[in-house]
Amino acid sequence: MRTIILKISSQSRFHFGKQSIDNKTGLSDTSIIMHSDALFSTLINNVAKYCKNKADTLVTLFREKKILISSVYYCLSNSEINIFFLPKPVNANNLLSPEVDYHKIKDVKKIRFLSKRVLEEYGERWVDNIDKLKRIGNCLILEDEYEKIETIDNIVYYNMVTHINSRPFDGESQNELFQTAFIQTPLHDNNWKTNFYFLVDDSKLNNDERKLLEFSVNLIRFEGVGGKRNVGYGYVGEVDLNPNIPFKWTPKKTHANKLTLGLTIPDSLEEFKKFYAYDIISRGGRKIDSNRALKSVNMLNEGSLLNNTDINLGKIEDISVNNDNSYLRLGTCLTLEM
Repeated sequence: MRTIILKISSQSRFHFGKQSIDNKTGLSDTSIIMHSDALFSTLINNVAKYCKNKADTLVTLFREKKILISSVYYCLSNSEINIFFLPKPVNANNLLSPEVDYHKIKDVKKIRFLSKRVLEEYGERWVDNIDKLKRIGNCLILEDEYEKIETIDNIVYYNMVTHINSRPFDGESQNELFQTAFIQTPLHDNNWKTNFYFLVDDSKLNNDERKLLEFSVNLIRFEGVGGKRNVGYGYVGEVDLNPNIPFKWTPKKTHANKLTLGLTIPDSLEEFKKFYAYDIISRGGRKIDSNRALKSVNMLNEGSLLNNTDINLGKIEDISVNNDNSYLRLGTCLTLEM
């Protein structure tokens, strides 16, 4: 499993797509992370733009599960350490005692991410040890991690800005007000930076296939992610394919279950039954012209839990209007033993 770090400047802005009722409200909310299906689209589009005849090859590698990716998460980095954040397991509130204080239930609901070391140390039962953990923003970390970054109060901020619509869509009035939601990376003290990272399993690729994947990933530096660069969003300063301090999963105990790190579309009822805790997110549905919209698809969210299996679950779903594979959603992802 490879670690790929997207190094970004402090106070950079990103907008990650989220399903909305129409094009007018499409920018008024943002996902706090770049989901694995959006990362997949970015990688395929990068190849299609610069090496069009290779795009179908890359899609096939994903379809055959020779490439598995996670969603894009945050890491706090300096020259000596990376603190990697992972999705909170979705069953956290169900594991709280019925007698627990109501405020603690609210605190658990607010948490979105846990540091890698929290999950390595406590696994699925991290909520039993929540009083031992330290909070920064919507994340929990171990106390010794907190001692290194105690001046940091958050890893990312959620902001909203109002614009005037100078390019109408479908006959809308010009100079109409609209809102854009975005996330913004903070300016930290002591040489700390908020970066993005994602994980890739490319162990089944041959050299030429791996070069194609790396070509696509490296183009993120020039094409960006999370918004149009010409309006100040999506800048990535560097793509690090071989970081000095990579993600290494070393759980304290061997577990029998798995945690999903991306969005999943089970390929069958039998696959779906392997999940014992999950959240559902609706993706797709974007309007592509005045009369047509892409199909929506329900997917299992990051942090879902399933019984251990050697099978890589999920599938790629065609959401195009005419079922011609012109628009695809990736529903396979990496998992961690949990």
